[in-house]
Amino acid sequence: MSKILPVPNGWKPAKIKDAAHVNPRSNSVDDDSLVTFLPMNAVSESGLIEGAEIRKAIDVKKGFTSFETGDVLVAKITPCFENYKGCLCTDLKNDRGYGSTEFHVLRPKKNITGEYLHILTRTHHFRGTGELNMTGTAGQKRVPTVFVKNYDFPLPQLSEQKTIADLLSTWDEAIEKTERLIQAKEELFKWLLRELISEPRNTQITTEWKIVKIGSFLTESRISGTNGRDAQKITVKLYGKGVVAKDEKRIGSETTQYCVRKSGQFIYSKLDFLNGAFGIIPEELGGFESLGGFVI
Repeated sequence: MSKILPVPNGWKPAKIKDAAHVNPRSNSVDDDSLVTFLPMNAVSESGLIEGAEIRKAIDVKKGFTSFETGDVLVAKITPCFENYKGCLCTDLKNDRGYGSTEFHVLRPKKNITGEYLHILTRTHHFRGTGELNMTGTAGQKRVPTVFVKNYDFPLPQLSEQKTIADLLSTWDEAIEKTERLIQAKEELFKWLLRELISEPRNTQITTEWKIVKIGSFLTESRISGTNGRDAQKITVKLYGKGVVAKDEKRIGSETTQYCVRKSGQFIYSKLDFLNGAFGIIPEELGGFESLGGFVI
């Protein structure tokens, strides 16, 4: 059903049904056994389990999809499938789980690791091809089981699968740490604005500082420039990330008046000021222009 990808040396062409059981049955569990329950919102678009619930098996055995530790879940319904919802099932309570009926369950065979199977289901090719093969009406389209079973892919040796999974895991961890650092810096920036400028609470600072109006040391610059068609434009990025040249694919209007900006001037966006859209115009952008919505 899907186009066969080029196969590297030593890798074998395969279908998912050759490497995994698709939507297999799980053995029954006692009614009083505790199991993991995963509604669709407990599986993130980044492939992680977030917000798993622990329930008694009797409460979820009927009407939900069953799976086991080591299985791979893939959302089948739109837009969850296109948004990469899915996960590798780890640390399930008593190694058993139940969840949304909108999951496909893939249980690895001996020739593939769960980690590699999970990676495969998160590739752009798998998701893109699956989207093209969805069936059903708008808003209720789903990826059919037959597509999943017959999806073609190159299957490496187990040792190479583990190497690939370890490498990507390290990369994902680095990305996650970077994103957390960026978020922490943004929160610190907001705190500094609030504590040191907007709402100073340190009594020593507030008694020594003077209360002044910004207008006493800043003036608005409105040097007439060209128009939207001819101007070399600048814009201000959010969260204090600076002033940059604006990359526009479409030519602006001749009737729109722009203003000339000079290096060293302070510029901010009236619309996104609270989101940190302000900065100092660098030397290399002196002479560029912006709309009147940006005041310096």
